[in-house]
Formats: sequence, structure tokens, C-alpha cells
Amino acid sequence: MALDYPEEHRREALGITAAVVLLLALICFFLKFNGPNPPIEPLGGDGVELNYGLDAAGSGDVQTLATANASLNKEDSRPPAAQPNP
Repeated sequence: MALDYPEEHRREALGITAAVVLLLALICFFLKFNGPNPPIEPLGGDGVELNYGLDAAGSGDVQTLATANASLNKEDSRPPAAQPNP
């Protein structure tokens, strides 16, 4: 079922559509989000790290409870060797 609109309504619709699109484009262009000052502290601390076991660093049976660090040295992130008590 095709709808036939007179030419005058098509021009009105085109003008209104162009104005709305231009208004939305201007709003998106000039809109800027400013966060609160001072920033809000994150809730829940730093979150939870999960060991998915998808690569060499995340595979294995040992689950460490140590927190992650930003060091690139692999020796820094290795847990201490287990020593028997004498």
C-alpha cells in the first residue's frame, strides 16, 4: 500500500527533518561531559582479578592471592619459594 503525499508536504517534511538532524548534530558537536570536581572515589576498591587461564601467565593449578603490580620483571610477581619449617 503506497502512500502518496502531495509535493508540498514532502518539502515540509524535508525541511523539518533537516532542521532536526542539524539540531542533533550541533548538540553532539557542542556537548561536553565534565566530571565532578573532585572526582568521586570508586566503589568497591580496585575490583577482583580473575585467573581465566587463557595464556601462559594465567594457566596452571596454583591460584595466588597476591595483588597485581605494574612491574615488568617476572621475578617480582613470582610467589616466594616454599621453605619447610625446621
